Amino acid sequence: MRTSARNASYADLWLELASLKAWSKLEASQKTKVAKSLARSLGDDFTFVDLVGPHELMRFQHTAFKLHFIAIPGGKYSMGLTDDEKKELTRLAKKHGIEEAKYFARDIAETARPAHEVKLPPFLCAQTPITGAQGKKFTKSAELLESNHNIYWYGAKAALQLTEQSATRLPTEAEWEYIARAGAVRTWLNGEEDPQEYTSRILSAKLLEDDHPFGVCGLGWGTWVEDGWHLGYKNAPVDGSAWEPRDVPNVVRSGGFLSHPWQTPGEEFMLHCTYREQVKDREYPVLLAKDLPKRKK
Repeated sequence: MRTSARNASYADLWLELASLKAWSKLEASQKTKVAKSLARSLGDDFTFVDLVGPHELMRFQHTAFKLHFIAIPGGKYSMGLTDDEKKELTRLAKKHGIEEAKYFARDIAETARPAHEVKLPPFLCAQTPITGAQGKKFTKSAELLESNHNIYWYGAKAALQLTEQSATRLPTEAEWEYIARAGAVRTWLNGEEDPQEYTSRILSAKLLEDDHPFGVCGLGWGTWVEDGWHLGYKNAPVDGSAWEPRDVPNVVRSGGFLSHPWQTPGEEFMLHCTYREQVKDREYPVLLAKDLPKRKK
C-alpha cells in the first residue's frame, strides 16, 4: 500500500470554505476577494475565472493544461447507504421484478454500508474528467471515449501517472460522494429526474451542460478514486481521507453512463450516489483533485 497523496494541512487556513453555509454567508465581492487570494496562493499556473452554479463556487483555470477546477467547500454528510436509501432500492428492485435489479440492490447494500458521518475539509476538484484537449497534453496512454463528451479512459496505472504528471491527485471516495450528493441533498446523480430521461439528456448535450449544483460535470461516466477496496465501510475514515490506497488504484465510483443504453431494468442503480465497484484491468475516466495551498497574504 502507498501513502495517500491527499494533504489537507492548509485547509483550516481557508475558513470561508469550511462549509457551504459559511461560503453562502459571503457577499459576491467577498467571494471574489477570496478567489483572488486563492489564485495567488495556487501559483502562476492558476487563474480565477468566475463563480459558478447556485452556490457561486469559485472556478479556476490551470493555464498550461486548460483544465478548470472548482473550489469545493468542506462539510459534514452521511456517507454510504442509509437505512431509508436501502429501503428505496429494495422497493425499486421489487418493482422491476427481475433478478438483475435485485442483484444491484443487494450489491450496493453489501458494499456501501454502514452509513457513517464524514467531516471533510475543502478541496479543489476538476470541473470535468480529462477530455481530448487535456489528454493530449498529459499522456498518450489512454483511450478516447467515442462520444460528444470527448472523454479519455485511463487504466489504473495510467491514472496514477496522470496525477504525478499534473501535480494533482485522485479524489477520495468521501470527496467523490460528497460532490455526487451535492453536499447532502441528493441520493441519485440524476436528482429527482427520471434516470433514463436524465441520462439521455446529459449524454446528448455537451459535457459542460450538465447542471450539477456544484458545477462538476460527467460524474456518471465513472471515476477512479484513491481509496483501496474494502467490502463495506466498517472502520472507514471519518475525516474524508483516502482509506488505505493501493499501489495501483482499484476502486471506481459510478459508471452508469458507460452501460447506457441499459439493456435491463436495474442498471440505472449505477447512478445511485453510493454505487462503487472493485476494478481490475479496465479503463475509466479520471477526475483530478487538488489540495488547498498555504494561504498567501
